[in-house]
Parts: sequence; structure tokens; C-alpha cells
Amino acid sequence: MQPPPASVLQSLCEKVGFDGEAAMEVHRAMYRQKLVGIVDQSKGISELQAEDLKRARRILCITPDVAKKAQKEVCGKVLEDVFSDIFMNGAKPITSYEGDRVDQVIKYMRIDADVALEILSVSARERFKNYVTMAQKEKDRKDLALTLKKMLSFNALVVTPLLTKIKGVESAAKALADAMIKAQQNTGVVVPGSEGAAAPESAAENVDGVLKAMQAERGEYADEERKAQKEITLKEDIAVGVRGELYKQYLMYSMSGDVVELPVGGVIRKKSNNETRKADMARLGQLAELLGMNQAEVATVQGSMAEQAYKAQAQEAMRTGPLTEEKLNELEEMRNSLGLSKEASEKVLKAAKTEVYGTSAAAEDGKWTIKRIVEMAKSGADVSQVVEETTRRNLYRKELMLRVSDGTGNLDGDFMLDTLPKALCLPEGKVKTIIKEEVASRKRMLLVQSVSQYRQKRMKDATISLNNLLSCLKLSPEKEPFQWQERQELKDVYGVFCINEEDASKRVLLQTTLGLNDEEAAEISSASGVAAVSKGADDDSDFL
Repeated sequence: MQPPPASVLQSLCEKVGFDGEAAMEVHRAMYRQKLVGIVDQSKGISELQAEDLKRARRILCITPDVAKKAQKEVCGKVLEDVFSDIFMNGAKPITSYEGDRVDQVIKYMRIDADVALEILSVSARERFKNYVTMAQKEKDRKDLALTLKKMLSFNALVVTPLLTKIKGVESAAKALADAMIKAQQNTGVVVPGSEGAAAPESAAENVDGVLKAMQAERGEYADEERKAQKEITLKEDIAVGVRGELYKQYLMYSMSGDVVELPVGGVIRKKSNNETRKADMARLGQLAELLGMNQAEVATVQGSMAEQAYKAQAQEAMRTGPLTEEKLNELEEMRNSLGLSKEASEKVLKAAKTEVYGTSAAAEDGKWTIKRIVEMAKSGADVSQVVEETTRRNLYRKELMLRVSDGTGNLDGDFMLDTLPKALCLPEGKVKTIIKEEVASRKRMLLVQSVSQYRQKRMKDATISLNNLLSCLKLSPEKEPFQWQERQELKDVYGVFCINEEDASKRVLLQTTLGLNDEEAAEISSASGVAAVSKGADDDSDFL
């Protein structure tokens, strides 16, 4: 009986005085080189080549773990490139062609399932880390949340089906693919999905893929997300603090909802319905799993910010109107999801009411007035040290609404945009936000209102609405003239304005806003002047 190769190798090393470990290193290099040569020469490892490699392992005394390492480094590089190509498409469902590519590489390269899973894990985690890096760079919470949603969609639509495929759950599909490949070898007919063939997909598959990709892009919760894998995570790749911060930011986003800019100006906060909130909470749990957070970490983050999150949502509910029964039910549902006690929630709710309603009352009861604030600022006092920011914002908002609705059109833009914000120590960004919320959306409404009042022969009211429009324009100018279906109505309201308003600068601003040329404006002004003289009275109904 012949001695095993390992014994022969050991004896030879002892006879020539060669280090055994050095000899094994040479053998490993020889085996790896042989494997590289086979992979470079062909697109796969044939049965004959597999037998040749097995014989080489036996002769060179290559252990299974060493052989598997070489397989991962050499054959796995091909599979890694396939994963990279698929991942380049982002959070889009993998196609049958892409799935076939993965199957073929694993089959032809004879990659063991555990090796393929390890390669997928490394590639997927690298892509997850890219999403995390992008999310960390986002300055806006909404953009951060959308990036994390895309990561979750990528996990559900791309990583999960690849993991399922490699683990052999789709064994029936594999058997069919094998039969197709065998038929190709026997007949010479190119089988769809094989190397060099086109990637035909049914129309239904194309439509389904596009719909799922659109869902992922919009951040909608799809059925695939409910079945997303939980084995490949970032537990060993990102720090505990980073995981907690990402979870916290997404939780805060889930509580506050989306801010949407309106086409006519202004902003609104989208109201989240029960289905949306449940989807966000489900995503939150999946995010924790994908980030590799354990229950203790999740509990720590939620405990540290439960009151903060509950307060933010309560304030948002109060700012959008009275606390209706529906809103109170939503707050109660959130309290339960955050694990906040009844006593703690009542305390937080009371503080939120004081901040939202109480500070407004303080500004209204005469304790703090614009006149007093401006005088303090002129004397060199730092208003921010004695008046909280919420009160200062409410004072500015109240003054703004008074100025843009007094019907005079005499708003002082420099005072509202520069002098008053400086006196109130309000940042420029917050001033712009208040103006956008309160003024931008009013402009179109005021024009509509003035035309409606003109139609009702309420000429003085129409003039007041147009003056308020001019006040708004001084704070939030329009880039283009207003569009109106009946141009004659714009000329008519301009004529009404000219009768009741002699200020030439206001007429010019309104002319520009309505898109009237100089010839039209002159003709209307002339006609309006004659009408005003001939009337000699304030009876507006005689205008028509």
C-alpha cells in the first residue's frame, strides 16, 4: 500500500532539510496558479478540469479550507463582477437574465454555495455602506430618510432574491436551467439567458420590474420589503453610534412627515395616514435589522428620544388646527409605539401646548410688542437673551400678517426683511421660511379674490385686495406675470385700481404683475381717470 502524499512530502522535506511550511506555501501557490490558468483559458471549469484539480489537491496536499480560499479569490472574482454589474442598476428588481448570469457563473465555475454566499455578503455590505455614507452627507432629514428607504428597497429587490437563489430555494428553476443548457449543448441552439444570448424578458416581467422600480424610487412600501432578508447586515461594518443616529433620524422623519412645496407658493406638511405610519414603522424595524442593531440598542435610542419625538408630533398637530379626536387618537397610537407612559405623555403634551399656544398668548397680551422689541434692539440689548425664539417668531409672523393685510399696499420691505428680523435676532433662513409659508401662497389667492370682488361690483374691496397683493409682492416678488384666462378681466381690475389709487409706483408694480404693456396701461389709466372725474362720487356700482 502506497503511503499518503502528505507523508511522502514530509519525508522529502526532512531528507533535504526543507521547511515543511515553506513547502506547503509553494504547493498552495502552484495550486492557485493552476486554477488561475484554467479560469483564464475558459469561461468555466469542465468535468475533466475539475478532476484534474482534485488530483492536484491530493498530490500537493491542499486542504479543503485552502482550496476554498483559492476558489473564492479566483473563481469568486468572476461572481463578484456579476454582482457589481447587477448592483449598478440600484434599487431595481433583478431580471431573469441577471439571475441566469449568477446561476451560470456558480455552475460553470463550480463555486460552492457557502463561498457564493460569502461573496454576496461582502458585495452587498459594501453597497449598504455606500448608502449609509450618502445618507450621512444629507443635510436635510427628508433626503436622509429617502436614501435609507432606497437602501431598504435595494435589500428587498436585489439582495434578497440573490440570496434566495444562491441558497437553492429556487431548485426547480435551477433544474430547468440545467435542462436548457444541456439542450443547447446537444443541439447547438442558443438558449435564452446563456452566455452570448440576448436577455429576452416577457412584457409582463418588464412592466412588473418598472413598477417595482418606481415604487422604490418614490419610497413606497412594497410587498417585497416585508420578505426582505435579515442575514446580511452592517453589524460589523459601522459603529454603534452611527447606527443609533441613523435610526434616530429616520424615526424623527417618520413622526414629522414630508414637507411639500405648493405650485402657487408656500409649503404644507403632508398628513400621514395610518397605512403610511404603519409602513414607516415597519421600515424602521427593518432598518434596525439591516444596520445590525440589537433590541438593547433600539430601546436605548427610543428611550432617549421618545419624549422628543412625541412632543414634535404633538406640536405639529397643534399648529395645523385644533386637537380633534382623530389627532388625539394618532398621538395615542404614537405614544404606544414609543413605549411612553401615560404620565410622561401628558407632561409632554402640556409643555407642547404651552410652547405652541402659550407663547402666542404672551405675544398677544401686550407683554412683548414689536415697538418694545425694536426699542430694545436700538438700545443695544440682545433680545434673544430675554425672549425665547418661538415668541420672537410668533411676533414676526403676527406683524407680517398685519402688514400684508392692512389694505394700504404701503408695506416697508426693508423694515420687514432687514430691520425687524435683526431686532428680533431671527436668522435669515427662518424669516424666509415664515414669508414663504404666510405670503407666497397668498398672492394668487389675492388676485383671484380681487377679480371675484370686481365681478360682484365691490370695487373698493377689489382695490384693497390688490393693495394687499402689492404688499406681498414687496416681500416675495413674482418672476413672471400672473397668467389669467380672461385677459380683459386683468385690464378691468387694473382700471378699478387706477380709479382708487393715485400712487404711480403702485400702478407700475401692478401693471408689471398683471403683464400689461405700457400702451395698455396708459389707455386704461386714461379711461379710468375720465370715469373717476365724471362720477364725482363713491358709488362703486356706477363703474360698469
